[in-house]
Amino acid sequence: MPFLVTYLNKKAALVTFYIDVLVTPRANDVFNSVYKFGVGQSTVVCWAIVSVQSAIAMYGALFYDASRPYSAMEAGLFAGFHRFFWALGMSAFIIIVIFGKVPIINPLLSSKVMISLGNLVYGLVLVHPIYQYWGLGSLRRPEYLQYYSAILTGAGDIFLSLITALAHLFDC
Repeated sequence: MPFLVTYLNKKAALVTFYIDVLVTPRANDVFNSVYKFGVGQSTVVCWAIVSVQSAIAMYGALFYDASRPYSAMEAGLFAGFHRFFWALGMSAFIIIVIFGKVPIINPLLSSKVMISLGNLVYGLVLVHPIYQYWGLGSLRRPEYLQYYSAILTGAGDIFLSLITALAHLFDC
């Protein structure tokens, strides 16, 4: 749309930031007709692109479907770009949270419950590998993966990590 407005109305290509524009930007014709609209439109377009890219990054679950036909192009594109797309989507989300452009997220993330949960998760992240290394280091023989033992080991690992993280949270 900025292209059409600029082309049809024979406007300047960009807002020239001279003193008069810096003092009263609303008096500038290019600012009012092209610039504001272009910034809003580019924000919407960027959000759409980031949303699509983040959805593509979560597309990997489809590769577990054995009945799905293989496509070398699809597999190559996914392998090459899914980490980048996911990082871009997470970066955009973090920037939105930091600058507070979504009114629902800021009060939610700054509530006491979320701060406590954040500290608890941080403690879990710090303590969790200790119990995994402890369990792996104490093995005296090769272990074969079975559903029951995997669930039991995982539940025990999570339970011990959670107890230790709670002790860290409450400074016990």
